[in-house]
Amino acid sequence: MFKNLKLGVRLAIGFGIIVALMLIISLISLMRVSTLDDDITLIVSDLYPKTVWAGDIKDNINLAARALRNALLTDDKAVQNKELGRASEANQANLGAFEKLDKLVKSEKGIELLGKIKGSRDAYLSALARFTTLIHDEQKKEASEFIFKEIRPKQQAYFDAVENLIEFQHEKMTKAGEAADILASDTRTLILSLLAAALSLAFAAAWALTRSITAPTKKLVEASDKMALGDFNFKLDIDSRDEIGVLAHSMQAMQASVQAMV
Repeated sequence: MFKNLKLGVRLAIGFGIIVALMLIISLISLMRVSTLDDDITLIVSDLYPKTVWAGDIKDNINLAARALRNALLTDDKAVQNKELGRASEANQANLGAFEKLDKLVKSEKGIELLGKIKGSRDAYLSALARFTTLIHDEQKKEASEFIFKEIRPKQQAYFDAVENLIEFQHEKMTKAGEAADILASDTRTLILSLLAAALSLAFAAAWALTRSITAPTKKLVEASDKMALGDFNFKLDIDSRDEIGVLAHSMQAMQASVQAMV
């Protein structure tokens, strides 16, 4: 395979094979790492923030519920107004979370769940406005009945809708995490397999390259030793056309000249 190639070309081919294998392994590794980075970025920058914002909405729903209860339990107008203000602030804070979710929720299922949250939120806020009016008009009995008959069911529907979105995002995060874990495991296996194949091929190429140089060189050394001892009756079996072959041809010519002279 190598015997008719110049030594420099052989060495270049040998090193070229090693470099090519290194490049292949590096490129595959970079591609896999890039894909893994995309999966992690999806979890960190997309899926996880959605669960956090949805969780904030749940916290604000609970905060508003406690504020409504406090407003109902007290006869102090200042405390009532403060608690109703807390409920209003909690609902207002949720608007920021909804704006962020609107920008990031892109899947068909996610948009559907977000739409249900908004629908339940609107019904809840409408009931909350009615409750506030009853409190301001000092109709505590009606407000008490209203909070149990109207607000609580609507609040629970609102809460459940948010929880459904959180569960959906958790499921997607779990799947993305599992996919990243599988990709990492497959990448490790692939790189180790490619490394083993590359080492085997590199060793095979190195062995063939070394043999193509050392075998004829050994014959030349043996021929030189014989000639040094005055023995010119031998056959130098080297037919390559590389530098070693040129040297063998010169030695054969010298052998023929000496034999003719003798």
